[in-house]
Amino acid sequence: MASESRPRAHGGSAPRCAAAWLCAAALAAPLSARAQETPATAPSGAPATAPAPQAAPPRAPRPAELGATHLEVLSSTDADQAILLAENLWLRLDDGAVELRADWAILWGDRDLLLLRKVERSQDAPSAPFRPEVPPAPGRAPLPLAGGASDASAALVQGLHEVYAEGHVYFRQGAEQVLFAESLYQHLLEQRGVLVEADAFGRSAYKGTPIDVHVRAAALRTLGPRLLVAEEAQFSTCAYGHPHYHVRSDALSITLRDPLARAAGAAPAGSAASPGPGIESLALRDNVLRLDDTTLFPLPSFTARLDAGDGLPLKKVRAGHSKRFGAYLQTLWGADLPDEAAALQESLALDPARPLELGWELDVDGYARRGGGLGPALQWKVPGAIDGELGGYWIHDRRGEDFGQPFDFEHADRGRAYLRDRFTPIEHWRLDTEVQWLSDAGFQPEYFEREFKEEKEPESYAHLVRQEEQTRWRFLYRNRLNDFTTQVDQLPRAGFDRVGEPLLRLPLPRFLENDGKPAWVVLTQAHDVAHQRLRTADGSLLDDERVARADSLLDLSTTLSLGPLSLRPFTAGRFTGWDRRADDGSSIGRAAGLAGARSELMVHRNYDAWAPSFGIDGLRHIVLFDADYVNLYDVSRDPDELVQIDDVDALDQREVYLLAIRQRAQTHRGQSIEDVAELDLELPLYPHAQRDNVGPIAGSTAGRTAGPLRYDAVVRPGLRDPIFRHAYAWSEGEWNFHDGAFDTVNVGAALQPTLEWTTLLSWRVTRGYSRVITGELDWRLTDKWSVALLEQYDLEQRNGLEHRYELRRHGHDFTLTFGFERDRGDGDLAFTFALYPSFLMRGRAERSLSSGRGDRPQLGEGY
Repeated sequence: MASESRPRAHGGSAPRCAAAWLCAAALAAPLSARAQETPATAPSGAPATAPAPQAAPPRAPRPAELGATHLEVLSSTDADQAILLAENLWLRLDDGAVELRADWAILWGDRDLLLLRKVERSQDAPSAPFRPEVPPAPGRAPLPLAGGASDASAALVQGLHEVYAEGHVYFRQGAEQVLFAESLYQHLLEQRGVLVEADAFGRSAYKGTPIDVHVRAAALRTLGPRLLVAEEAQFSTCAYGHPHYHVRSDALSITLRDPLARAAGAAPAGSAASPGPGIESLALRDNVLRLDDTTLFPLPSFTARLDAGDGLPLKKVRAGHSKRFGAYLQTLWGADLPDEAAALQESLALDPARPLELGWELDVDGYARRGGGLGPALQWKVPGAIDGELGGYWIHDRRGEDFGQPFDFEHADRGRAYLRDRFTPIEHWRLDTEVQWLSDAGFQPEYFEREFKEEKEPESYAHLVRQEEQTRWRFLYRNRLNDFTTQVDQLPRAGFDRVGEPLLRLPLPRFLENDGKPAWVVLTQAHDVAHQRLRTADGSLLDDERVARADSLLDLSTTLSLGPLSLRPFTAGRFTGWDRRADDGSSIGRAAGLAGARSELMVHRNYDAWAPSFGIDGLRHIVLFDADYVNLYDVSRDPDELVQIDDVDALDQREVYLLAIRQRAQTHRGQSIEDVAELDLELPLYPHAQRDNVGPIAGSTAGRTAGPLRYDAVVRPGLRDPIFRHAYAWSEGEWNFHDGAFDTVNVGAALQPTLEWTTLLSWRVTRGYSRVITGELDWRLTDKWSVALLEQYDLEQRNGLEHRYELRRHGHDFTLTFGFERDRGDGDLAFTFALYPSFLMRGRAERSLSSGRGDRPQLGEGY
């Protein structure tokens, strides 16, 4: 039996019915289906014709077969009901797709069962002899045959009503679902029953990945065709015959997928488009997580939807010690809410073709030096219509000051609340909403450091957009909630844009036409009206400003062809009005004129190159020469006269040329064309260098005619060696012509022999500030172990910046990580232990928007 406790997939197909664990649905479905079969008929409306002569057909399928070493009738042959006792029962239904074995069993049914007789055995049938057939009931008419089967098969199909089996009960449906029990009772017509000491193995699937499901229960009851319940049950997705971890639940219920709904689908079961196996969900109440016989901790009640990838509600456990927090424990919980989503969808009369999805998450954290923290979140999604999340975080911080940033906070109760939502009610319309409230300036960098460094700044706004082809309407309302930030509020702002509207066809000389067609004069326009308010952070020496402004930009352009050269000249006017000046309350207007052109020249050449070692199969060299000129030649108002809110108010005369060369080397690799090498060069030129080449963006070239030469290069050699086949190298930086040196330069190389091995080495120099070398390794050593290393060292400062080391143990349902981290920037030193359960999701823990700490167990982007 041990070899059968972990059934293998048969032909890659999913099981036909999740009730295969239980005789409940597996016995009832084949019997009822066969009982309703009729001889084959011609399709409706088609003439019935005699079949053409054919070769001898294969053996007809047998709806049912029965074998036993002893079969005894316990009832009178004159009674309407027959009761049979079978020893060493072997029962096969639906042409062998369903099999039941037991030491002995009792079969109830009508007296059709008395016609059971010896049937032809398959090769895998038991070798025990079958007793002579039981004589038929006197005066009873012969039974109709079912689909050409024998009388015995018809008797099982039409006469069997109840089954009780005991002793080494073994039940199988297909090759993927097996059940063991001490005893089994099932009423086939009422579809209810009970299994005692049940040990059930099944296989579900999530995104095409097979998932083992294991349920044990002292008594597992079937309550109708779609519901099974148990008390004091065990549930696990561990693939072992004796799971080393499981959830013990006081009450467990299994909901099966509606077989009619599955039958109505066009996709076959087990296919990528199929709704999945017959198990729809498992609901568990009053739960604890156990490892072998040891209880680890209690779990909340939850519902696991197998085909949606749901497992246990525990998503992350992270423990360790750091200078910032002392000893700490962070946990992340979460699950879907399918019942609540279905009820809400029905009450709101939402489109059933786009089902509503609801889910929850909860951070429960404890810090020895800081206190306890809670972070709830609620997520919702309707595909193509709405996607959002509402959540927050709260902690009673006992420290009084932050560790990594120079922020002091007045109140011990700290936290945040947020709302993010994208709503697409109808075609062309979209409403984006975000609300972010933080208790103080130091909370986010202290508790959500990666989010603070890598993601956009928190803000609160509502943005309504209507986009259709070339036209866009915009409505924006933004209002600051956090007094410690500087922000421009829009109370509100409305805009209209239209791009590339043809106005006039220009009759041109033939050599200026595009593909023999006259050019169009094209109008691009952008209009904007806003009530703006600049709100400075508390403690700032600057004053708040408020102004109403209307702004319009009109741009006229056309495209001319000068042989291989494409030239796009343009002229534009910008007209802006304010309701007050900078020094008084009177209104003021401004007009600005600009003109320029953009030219492009593309040349290419093909080479008959062949270098298999470097992945070269033909070579094409493409060069794009780009020359742009923009002259903001007239601005009617000095910026000092205007209320300075954003870049529109700071508009002033400016003239600049931009020269660029962009190169690509391409080749065939497999069925695609790939870039072997890329090199981009850009050089800005300022005719009025003292006026225009200023500010920190220009760096050490301020006041010079030529700005820095910017370059960006990438090489993908495509070597055949497996170590280097996905290798690439890059370099970017800025060269200062006047000093003859690099202002910045970054050089690096990466290897990725497989998806489980990544190596990176880079060197970044900022002149006069730092010379940083970074090395990173993420390598899965074996199926069970992997390592991740990160080292950053500054040769200018002669010390390490950051050190991170991580050792991972990969289980079939868990990833355990042991980590060490030292950050010289804020002085933090941390040792961590983390547990990332994957369970049915069969993957690493996903990032949690509510906490920002549900990161995958890897070094992550930005490091």
